[in-house]
Amino acid sequence: MMKKLFLFLGICLMMLSGCTSEAEKDSEALKAAMAGGKTEDVAKLTSEMYAKKADCDAENLAVLTAGYNYLAEKEMEGANDPANLSDYIEKALECYDAAMKSDAESAKEAFEQLGKANIEKDLKELKSNLEQAQAAEQALLEQING
Repeated sequence: MMKKLFLFLGICLMMLSGCTSEAEKDSEALKAAMAGGKTEDVAKLTSEMYAKKADCDAENLAVLTAGYNYLAEKEMEGANDPANLSDYIEKALECYDAAMKSDAESAKEAFEQLGKANIEKDLKELKSNLEQAQAAEQALLEQING
């Protein structure tokens, strides 16, 4: 009986150690989509991960931050829709803060592995540029409308 119990426990432990969390799978898929330049996939995966961000550890949150940063950069290169850009930047900053609060050392290491060691500075600069553009647009609209 004890042999069967130990065998069962051994199998359970083996299965648990081989499992990858859904957040880790999503992170790997997101990294691959960013590396492959698949912006639509990045948008889909970031949205899905953001909905489940409470289940993410610091490393997964770092990847999610990088995903939103990627989308913000692509938005600036292409359509440059201020609403989308603002949303991407705000979510990137939110995920960055969550990653740093969760485990700052793991988050910093993950950002370095992603080639985003200065992401906080980059995001704050993006947000500042966006706010300046929005203020200029608002001033122009006020000037036009008299």
